[in-house]
Amino acid sequence: MSRARITIFTMGGTIASLGATAAATTVYKIDPARDPVLDAVGGLADLAEIRVVSLAKVSSHDLQLPDVLGLARRIAALRASGGADAVVVTHGTDTMEETAYLLDLLLPPGPAVVMTGAMRPASALSADGPLNLYTAVRLAALPAAAGRGVLVCVNDRIGAARSIAKAHTSAPDAFQAAEQGFAGAVTGDEITFFAPASALPRPCFTLGETDDLPRVEIIYSYIGMDGRALEAALRDGAAGVVIAGTGNGSVAETLKPALLLAREAGVPVVRASRAGAGAVTAADIDAECGAFPAGWLNPQKARLLMMLALREGRSRDEIAALFRTA
Repeated sequence: MSRARITIFTMGGTIASLGATAAATTVYKIDPARDPVLDAVGGLADLAEIRVVSLAKVSSHDLQLPDVLGLARRIAALRASGGADAVVVTHGTDTMEETAYLLDLLLPPGPAVVMTGAMRPASALSADGPLNLYTAVRLAALPAAAGRGVLVCVNDRIGAARSIAKAHTSAPDAFQAAEQGFAGAVTGDEITFFAPASALPRPCFTLGETDDLPRVEIIYSYIGMDGRALEAALRDGAAGVVIAGTGNGSVAETLKPALLLAREAGVPVVRASRAGAGAVTAADIDAECGAFPAGWLNPQKARLLMMLALREGRSRDEIAALFRTA
């Protein structure tokens, strides 16, 4: 039986970093000359035919959208050529959930795409990157991983791109799927999926040939806020706005005049939540001011969905409908 052909795209991040000492787990730097995790993990060649392609060597909070769109194109081209059976992406954890979700929106279900990263540099005691990478390759080589959209595999847990999010600043179990739960888990030699691949419809967009995406701003809610940040975003040309509201996407009364300005300008506004778990549901302010709820998406993922929808010229009502199925 032939072994799976897996391409590993490396994007930098903690998994590609080194600290000054073995006890340095929060202060470290990316090694520009190599990916130290690849030196630290052995046995990858026993799992599959491995090809490594370095695309970036930066912290993920420094990645730009063209970097992610470029990664999506490389994966799409690899699929089209039949050059690999699956893909693994190593990535910084700060924005891994955003890259995973953007890839999930742009790449139709097919051969496995598995993202992984690390909370500790490769030089640390109990570094998590080597095992995370080893496990991600094992997962990508598994036929059952195909057709599930983009998966995130860290800390022996498997999460769907839509639902997984970073929920801790530094712990190895930083990634959680608060409401939907994990898609699967790794236990020793066993990889288990908790449910079949979903047959439910999901938003899907064409990749396109340019890196230009409409600007969508996130406005964070807090006690005592007013409408100045939203007004500034509108003046500065934002094509869409996400409100990271309190609780169930609640919006302060002081924001209503700015929301009305957005409606008059034809700028769609989606209400998400800063809470970290739970869905945002319809509210009176939607009818009053033309906003609409983000459903289960957190603010950063809601922004990406709106950007792609605006690029395709979707109307406000069409975008609102997308969020009901996202």
